[in-house]
Amino acid sequence: MFSWFKKKQQPAPKVNLAHLPALNAWGVFFQGNGFNLYSRYAGEQPGTTSQYVYLKSYPEVYQLERALFADWLFIAFAKESEGVFLQRIDNDGVTLVFIRLNDQNIRIIKTGLTGVHSAVLTNSTTVTFTHKDNFFTIDSALSPEQ
Repeated sequence: MFSWFKKKQQPAPKVNLAHLPALNAWGVFFQGNGFNLYSRYAGEQPGTTSQYVYLKSYPEVYQLERALFADWLFIAFAKESEGVFLQRIDNDGVTLVFIRLNDQNIRIIKTGLTGVHSAVLTNSTTVTFTHKDNFFTIDSALSPEQ
């Protein structure tokens, strides 16, 4: 039976996937001295402005794989140990790590931090990390001082 009220089905619009932005695409997080860090958004903690990312690197540093990091970076320009500080999010708190750029050596600086810290360069060889009432300094030899 023929009906005047029957709607004609419209074909679905064609979508060109090449023109869509990539979801969770890797972006440049840091580049320097032949070392590249790439980040991908992982989420954020409710009630704060802290964002978290996944990292990968070239040349590869396997300790960065499948770990959650704060969207935070501090670059150290000391001659002996030029590198970057990162804050890894663990089950028991935040771990401050340092990656030396010339050989991609990763070093754990401090574990069990209560939150994401900010950093201030206090002189050419000392970095002070602060979070609320907690602070500590790192010298150019990367040994924590209390």
